Amino acid sequence: MSDPYDHVSRQMGPPKVNVGPEGNIDEHNIDNRHIKDGKESNHFYCERLVKLHDPNHFYALHYASTLDRQYLLGLYAMQVEIRNIISVVSEPGLGEIRFQWWRDNLDALQSGVPPREHPVLQQLALYFTQLARKDNDKISGQERDKKQLSENGTLADQNQKAAFDHHASLMTLIDARSRLLYDAPFESVEALYDWFILSEGSLAGAAAHYGGAPKSKIDLIQNLHALLWLAREVSSPKALPSIETLRLAPDLEQREIVEFIHHRFAGLKKSLGDIPQPLIPIILPVSLIPVYLKRKPRVNMAIHRHLKYFKCTLSGRLS
Repeated sequence: MSDPYDHVSRQMGPPKVNVGPEGNIDEHNIDNRHIKDGKESNHFYCERLVKLHDPNHFYALHYASTLDRQYLLGLYAMQVEIRNIISVVSEPGLGEIRFQWWRDNLDALQSGVPPREHPVLQQLALYFTQLARKDNDKISGQERDKKQLSENGTLADQNQKAAFDHHASLMTLIDARSRLLYDAPFESVEALYDWFILSEGSLAGAAAHYGGAPKSKIDLIQNLHALLWLAREVSSPKALPSIETLRLAPDLEQREIVEFIHHRFAGLKKSLGDIPQPLIPIILPVSLIPVYLKRKPRVNMAIHRHLKYFKCTLSGRLS
């Protein structure tokens, strides 16, 4: 089977784009120090990809440590690539090939196989390496406490459990995205919300796991990110044409979705409470839910993003 990503190149300069309603930056914002031998670095390729397609997460990374920013960047770039599959294939079979390509390569990274010559995979390999290091450090701490170790199982058992849970979450988001290859409209707000938990919440859960969040917090973060994407969908159909891509049922009204989001968001942010510092960059995009729900034409999303992120970081809570 031929590689569906043979076309990926890292030539100088990003694709030409205009500044959009999400605050995207155009092609003139290029730092040529990241260019070597006519190719850009893996890191810069991923930065460019995430800034263009997911500015909310891109700017949230500015609140992470330098190392965490580098590791999480690969995770977010992978999600952008997977989201974009639906828009670049002409038939379901071609989409299935691309989704399987990502499954196979994630399996390989999880097994410690060196990544292929793809900038996102190579950046993502750094994330997998650091995640394994964090899990092993956590297990080493448990090993020093024999009583706790006896309750939690052997070192190998703990390592396998941590790796499996994280790997499964990434496979879940790929499986969820592949649903969009076929005509299967979402008949209710709850169905669409559940799908966003799988397709977007799974990634947020993986990032939260990396940030050291307990299982209870991970569940909350997954649900909050699902609400964020629901809010994006109803905020501006013209700016976010993915509403058509999601094949919403014709009788699914926008008002119904907005009421659903308001109700769920109030309960989830109360349950979340104070946000630990390592989780701030992961949760920041969720602070934009009220902005999306109140969004009006020509609103400057970049300014709202900056103010919301600053307020959330300062208070350590969602408002």
